Amino acid sequence: MWWGLVNFRPWREEEKEKKRELAKEIRERRLRMKQIKRQLKDLRNKKFRGRMSGLEATIRRVNIEGLGHTKDHIVTDRVKDFFKVETFQDIIQTTKRVDGELKSLGCFKTVNIVVDTVNNHENDTSYEVNIKVEELGRFFANFGVIAGKQENEVSLVGRGGLNNLQGGGERLELNTSRGSESSSESNVSLYAPIHSLPKGSGVFISGSKSSFSLPGLPLKQTDRGFWLGSEVKYSSTSLLSRLGLSYLQTKPDWQNLTEANRTRWHPGLESAGDKLLGSISNILSLNMLDSDLLPDYGLRASISHTVGLIPWSGLLAFQQIKLGFSSFLPLMKSISLGCSGHFSHTTQHCHTDQLDKIPMSFLVGCRSPMVFRGTETPEDYTGDMTAAVYKISLTSKLPLLQQNSLLCKHTRFHTFITGHTHRNDEAVKFSLKQFRHFFGLGFIGKVSDIGRFEINYTVPLDSTTCKPKLSFAFGTEFL
Repeated sequence: MWWGLVNFRPWREEEKEKKRELAKEIRERRLRMKQIKRQLKDLRNKKFRGRMSGLEATIRRVNIEGLGHTKDHIVTDRVKDFFKVETFQDIIQTTKRVDGELKSLGCFKTVNIVVDTVNNHENDTSYEVNIKVEELGRFFANFGVIAGKQENEVSLVGRGGLNNLQGGGERLELNTSRGSESSSESNVSLYAPIHSLPKGSGVFISGSKSSFSLPGLPLKQTDRGFWLGSEVKYSSTSLLSRLGLSYLQTKPDWQNLTEANRTRWHPGLESAGDKLLGSISNILSLNMLDSDLLPDYGLRASISHTVGLIPWSGLLAFQQIKLGFSSFLPLMKSISLGCSGHFSHTTQHCHTDQLDKIPMSFLVGCRSPMVFRGTETPEDYTGDMTAAVYKISLTSKLPLLQQNSLLCKHTRFHTFITGHTHRNDEAVKFSLKQFRHFFGLGFIGKVSDIGRFEINYTVPLDSTTCKPKLSFAFGTEFL
């Protein structure tokens, strides 16, 4: 009964408050100690680098172990800079550079560089470099899943070939894929790196066969092609040039007409037939995005020019130019402002009765569901000679999720305003009245590095025949 007469609560609350203050003080002291230790470590490292930068050093020997099929001169051309060093700091910088260059040759699986002193008591500033490499296996094969050529398609791909054919990083490769929507593609290519240019630069020759349905059209196309090209890369910039000859077979897809409840005749059926086409294409691109599929910041831009040629006639069939950019600017910790645009224009040059049709595969690539958001492809669609799209968006991470959670890393919420227009003639003039504008919001994400998916609800902002709609899209091409 004495428990109710004596109140111990104030004493307990006071003790708890003292414990909390003591724990807080301990945490602050530990944090200060960590900061002091980190500053002392940085200071010691700075002093050590200062002493090393002025320490004289020379390389007397370079030992290379593990070379088999790789040509000797490819390696020696990169390690000869070791004999030009004058200080220990030069050795560190040269080691980093040579390590990166050897790994980029396409010849080695692993590269290990060790710098050691020379057993010479008369000169303590002499060093030797020991390089141990492991060459890539001559044969390789793997399987995977990629985004297919058609809309919302997933493809199973098999890849195999030979590495380091002539000892210079050359590669013979065979790829074959089969899609869930009946598309298929096979490609054999021979690639040779250009070691005098930045990493990733090289020349190639390839032959391919692909079969797929043209988006928005009741047509199937089989493309057999032969290509000769080169690619030059520097930092985030690349230039791809290709010269090719293609044999295109375009056939009606009667099953597509039946499933879509269309009439038996479609204007696109006039493009069915066989065509032999030469082409020259150049693509200049810049990619500084933090992620190719789910970017939060950065810039991506590209410009391409393609010339279609009629073989053995000296005539131009058409020219096509494409411009595109996407930029993302962080506004807050988890919100980004995006601005994107795309423009394509095709000009026809040959107007004879036999050669007046531009291959439909060059005219139907702009209406991807993650580019032309909000609209549906009309039933009488026959491609776009000119198309323009813009999009302004706000992208944010999902709320109430930890930053390192799997769902937070692979998903986003976005709201956007987009507009697009198109023409089927060769005119390039546009007015704001010709654009169809849409407001949308949705859920976006990526499936590993395979592709990006979007679930969007869009509402038209002007008086058009379009209605509010909920749509799903999957692929790698997006704006």
